Amino acid sequence: MINGSYEAVQSGLTVWPLGPGSAPSSIPLPPWLLAVLSGIGQARFDQDVWLWVAACAVGYVVVSSLFWFVPALRPWRRGTVLFAGRFFGFGIPPFLALQAGLVTSSAMGLAQVDWLRPFGVGLVIAAVLLIIFALAAWHYRVWAASAGALSALEMATAARDAVPPYLAPFLAAAEQLYWALLRVGGVAFLLMAGASAEIASYWGAWAGFGLMALCWLANPAWRATVRTPIGAYAEMTRFGILLASTVLFLFSGNLWLTWGVHMGAWWLTQFAQARLHRAVQHGAPPA
Repeated sequence: MINGSYEAVQSGLTVWPLGPGSAPSSIPLPPWLLAVLSGIGQARFDQDVWLWVAACAVGYVVVSSLFWFVPALRPWRRGTVLFAGRFFGFGIPPFLALQAGLVTSSAMGLAQVDWLRPFGVGLVIAAVLLIIFALAAWHYRVWAASAGALSALEMATAARDAVPPYLAPFLAAAEQLYWALLRVGGVAFLLMAGASAEIASYWGAWAGFGLMALCWLANPAWRATVRTPIGAYAEMTRFGILLASTVLFLFSGNLWLTWGVHMGAWWLTQFAQARLHRAVQHGAPPA
């Protein structure tokens, strides 16, 4: 178990540093970090949290590599099967962690969230992020159509593998839960390593971000996808959503809000691709 007084952590007033014999320090902790610390302290599974997160990351790389390198499995990487694999691959690890008590819904940002000041700040940040996504989508649509970077075949292939609109909220929720699990694992790892609570609260979230980025880089299918114009746009948008979710969660600790931004960015991406598809098919200007 991590050294420290969890009664003090839950109060949010006094936190005992992680070194033995240290004096307590009064530092303001965000609500989501208090939930992480209290959840870890109650479950006494601090090491198991990080090991589970590491195992999930390794499993992601292994499974995605198998579907890329084994010829018999490649035809399954499309359409509904691809969606089902991503949905269950991202959704099952956090679900099992919640059921096993490794993490709590509060630590994940699902319950006991502050809907007042942090939520208001989060809304402002979310609006700014969505504006950035909208500008990026518009710029890509104009560039791709004017430069002739995409063919009708590429657009048809992307449309075939695209997530149906009625299933997109579920996939976004699964991805957000998975990313939240990585953030909690990052915080647990830094606390185990002896970092202070305020350092763990910040760099733990970025550790989760970095771990997901490393998983993508280790995925051969992802590396092949980003070499194509339309694949690069889709995956860079996904990377931007991960970055935006990390920043937004640090300010709000609200997974519902990050899910809303995720969906907003996804709809902007789909709108840009639909307009671009019509422009490529009919030779119309992208505007």
